[in-house]
Amino acid sequence: MSFWEADMVRYGRGRQGAILVALWLAVLVVGLDTMVLSVALATLSKDLGASNAQLQWVTDAYTLALAALLLPVGLLSDRYGRRTVLLAGLAVFGLASAACAEVDSPAQLIAARAVLGIGAAVLLSVPLSIVPTVFRAADKPTGTAATAPGTAGTSGSDGTAVGGGGRTLPTSTALAILVSGMMLGLPLGPLLGGWLLGHFWWGSVFLINVPIVLVAMIVVALTIPQSRAVTRRPDLLGVALSTLGLVALVYGVIEGPERGWTSLPVLVGLGAAVPLLAGFVAWQARARQPLVRLGLFADRRFSVGVLAMTLAGFALFGVVFVLPQYVQVVLGTDAFGAGVRLLPLIAGMLVAAPVGDRLCRRFGRRLPVAGGLLVVTAGLMVQSRVDVSSGYRLTTVAMLIEGFGISLALSPAMDSALATFGTDDAATGSSLVQAIRQVGAALSIAILGSVLNAAYRDRLDPALTGLPPAAAHAARGSVGGAAEVAHRMGPAGAPLRAAADGAFVHGMSVMLLVCAVAAAVSAVAAALLLPNRDRPVPEPAATRPAGAEPAALATGGPHNGRHEG
Repeated sequence: MSFWEADMVRYGRGRQGAILVALWLAVLVVGLDTMVLSVALATLSKDLGASNAQLQWVTDAYTLALAALLLPVGLLSDRYGRRTVLLAGLAVFGLASAACAEVDSPAQLIAARAVLGIGAAVLLSVPLSIVPTVFRAADKPTGTAATAPGTAGTSGSDGTAVGGGGRTLPTSTALAILVSGMMLGLPLGPLLGGWLLGHFWWGSVFLINVPIVLVAMIVVALTIPQSRAVTRRPDLLGVALSTLGLVALVYGVIEGPERGWTSLPVLVGLGAAVPLLAGFVAWQARARQPLVRLGLFADRRFSVGVLAMTLAGFALFGVVFVLPQYVQVVLGTDAFGAGVRLLPLIAGMLVAAPVGDRLCRRFGRRLPVAGGLLVVTAGLMVQSRVDVSSGYRLTTVAMLIEGFGISLALSPAMDSALATFGTDDAATGSSLVQAIRQVGAALSIAILGSVLNAAYRDRLDPALTGLPPAAAHAARGSVGGAAEVAHRMGPAGAPLRAAADGAFVHGMSVMLLVCAVAAAVSAVAAALLLPNRDRPVPEPAATRPAGAEPAALATGGPHNGRHEG
C-alpha cells in the first residue's frame, strides 16, 4: 500500500467526499465549456464581426490544444505532483475563461480559447488519475484492507474497506460520480448558455466557469495530498512526437468535413500525422521508460475498456450534436428551450449511476458495460424513428434510455481501463485514456457530421430546383440556412422549409443508426472480451523494504513511487 492510500483510509469518507466534490467541479466546467459555445456562435459573429472561418477556429484552437497536451500533462503530473498540476490547470482555465469574456477581436478570442484548451487538458486527465489513487484502497478484499500506520483496518461485509477513519468509497462509485460531472456539463452548457445570452452579454457564457473554478481550487488545496512518481524520467522525444502527431491528426480530422478531405491543408495534416505517430510507436517500443507502454493494448481490461468508452462517447456526441439543431430548427425552440429539452438525457444518467455501481460490485464489469451499451443501442433505434410530425415525446423517451445506458456503461469501462495503471503512473495512464477519447470525439464529429450532411443533401436536392445558386448553396449547407432562405421567400418558401425539415430528420435518423451500430458492436466486444474483474497486482513501490530492487508493477515499468501527505 502506498503512503497516500494509508492517508485516505485514515481520513475515511469525509475527506474522500470533499476530494470528490473538488474533482467533480473540475470536470464539470470542461463539460460546460464543451457545449456552451454552440449557442453563442451567432452572437459572437455579430458582436465581434467574426467570419465563419474565424468562428471555426474559435472551436478548433481549443480542441487542438486539448488533444495535443493530454499526454504531456500526465507526465508532468506524475513527475511534479498531481495536486500541483491540478491547481495550475484550474488557475489557467479560470484566467483563460475570464480573458475570453473580455476580448474585443476574433484573434484574441482564438488565442484565449487555445489557452483554455491547455487548462482543459489538465482538468480532463488529472482528476481521473487521483480517483484510483485515493479510492483504490477501498477495493482491497478482506485481510488486505489498507491501513495507516498504527490504525486498525478491516473490511466491511460488502467488501468496502474500513480504516481508522471509517468506511471508504469504492473506486467504481467514485468514478461513476466523476463521470456524471463530465456528462452533466454537456447538456447543461446549452441550457445555461441560452439563459445567459437572454439576460447578459455574450462574455457571460465564459464567466460562469470562474466561480466554479475558484471553489474547486480552494477545496483541492485544502483536501488533496500531493503525490508523484519521482523517479520517472521524462520521455521528451515521446512527448514531442505524440504532441505533434496528435495535433496533425486532429487538425486533419476536424478540417476534413469543412475544407474537403482532398484539400491541401487536410492532406498535409493527415500526411504528417502518419509518420509522426508511427515514429512515436516505434520509439515507445524501444525506450527504457516509455511515455506509453505498448503492452497495455494487449491487456483486454485496457483495450476493451477504452473501446467501450470511445464508442459510448461516439453515441453521446452524436445525440448532443444533432438534438439542439433538431429542437431549435425543426421544433422551433430557442437556445434555452433546446437546453431544457436535453434534461431527460441528464435524468437517465443520474438514475443509472447507482444502478451501474451496484451491478459492477455484484457481477463484475462485463454486465453493466455490455448491458449499458445494448440499452444505448435500443435508445438510438427508438430515436431514429422520429419524424417531422413526432414532436418531442418520442425524443424524450429515447434520451432517457440513452442517458441510462451511457451512464451504466461508461464508469465501469473507465474503471477497467484505469485499473491497468499503478498509483505511480496513474496520471500518465489517465492522460492516455483521455487522449484516445479526444481523438475518438473528433473522429465522431467528423464522421457523423459527414453522414448527416450527405443524407440531408441527398434528400433535399430535388426541392432546390429553380432556386438561385446562392440560395440553393445556403440551403444545402445546413437546415438553419434552408430555414433562413425559406423565411426570406415568404409564403412561397413553405415547401422549401418543409422539405428541409424532412431532409434533416432523415439525415438525423441515418446518423443515429450509425451510432446504434457502433454501440452494438462495442456491446458485443465487451460481452465477449472484457475481463470481469481485476487480477491481483503487486503493491506500489512505497511498501518495498529499503534497498530492495524495484519490481515491475502492474504498469509494466520500473517505477519507484513516493507519495506525500
